[in-house]
Amino acid sequence: MGENPIKALSFLCLTAFALALGLPSADAQTRNQCFEVLCIDTATRGETTILTARNTARNTPITVSLALRLDNLDAEGTGQAVLAPGKARQLFILTPRGRGASEFTYDYSWMPGDFRARPDPRATYALPFRGAALPVLQGCDGWFSHRGELGQSIDFAMPIGTQVHAARAGRVIFTKRDSQRGGPSQRFINDDNKVLVQHADGSVAAYAHLAFDSARVVPGQDVRAGDVLALSGNTGFSAEPHLHFELYTPKPEGGRQTWPVRWRIGDETVVCPRRGTVLNN
Repeated sequence: MGENPIKALSFLCLTAFALALGLPSADAQTRNQCFEVLCIDTATRGETTILTARNTARNTPITVSLALRLDNLDAEGTGQAVLAPGKARQLFILTPRGRGASEFTYDYSWMPGDFRARPDPRATYALPFRGAALPVLQGCDGWFSHRGELGQSIDFAMPIGTQVHAARAGRVIFTKRDSQRGGPSQRFINDDNKVLVQHADGSVAAYAHLAFDSARVVPGQDVRAGDVLALSGNTGFSAEPHLHFELYTPKPEGGRQTWPVRWRIGDETVVCPRRGTVLNN
């Protein structure tokens, strides 16, 4: 119920890196640190240091944010970028402010998707299940975990092994299928299996708490509304079997923004159904 689209992302992953500048050689020196699909390359040329972000994923576009802490350095750059699969972008140029040792550290975050995207307000979404009617376990701003950046999320009570269907057409950009752990504790926050689908407007749908090794799709695959994505489960931070669904875009500074979803229920649309509401197609 407290869901992270990607392991250890928000989710804010933190790291630190320190480097003394003013090396005696003018030859370029490059250091690399990689975190999942994100690599930060640090190239030093004399007294100048250039920080570049690389996306090593084959099918996952990512939003990257780098925050610096500087000692006797000036920085040029914004530290934020959207990286297509396999692409890189320079984030900062660092130069000494005065004499003496100069150091820096950085915190980073990355998340699948494009922070510049906004969901099409006219788009509607099919329920991500078929057959029997299912109740809403937790709605928008739910008391258990749907607060803050998760405020527009929906949990559907769903027996383990239920087929999960795409709510809207798009392209699969990420899957996690290897977890067999779950429970009502924050220690399982990064253990939920999931499928992420990016839509034509750039927004991303996350389907989470899926069963172990149940994904029926792979990153880079195009899906239509109604296609089977996976089977529901109870992995990750979850008090009982259910499907977590959210529509999100990354925030440029890290984390994500969830958005209201217009569910197609017969000839009508429903936004943010309340806990206990029973829905069917």
